[in-house]
Amino acid sequence: MLQRPIRPSYNEWRKAQTEGTFKTDIPTRGRMLVFSPAGELTYDSLMEVQKALFLEEGSYVGFIGEPGDPFVLIYQPRA
Repeated sequence: MLQRPIRPSYNEWRKAQTEGTFKTDIPTRGRMLVFSPAGELTYDSLMEVQKALFLEEGSYVGFIGEPGDPFVLIYQPRA
């Protein structure tokens, strides 16, 4: 999951294939959302700032920003 760079667009979604710890730097005008596999919002970067997030297998991560905004993704699968 999350190995390729984000394409220039207004938003992009990724699905966690395994559970693990996820980190990213969010651009100044960017936003990130995380939904559980059941569809419940578990994280919104506008509401709180966290350095690392635990993702359940099947979680969805949404990246929102201006075209070309860099989201540098670091994902560590749970051992």
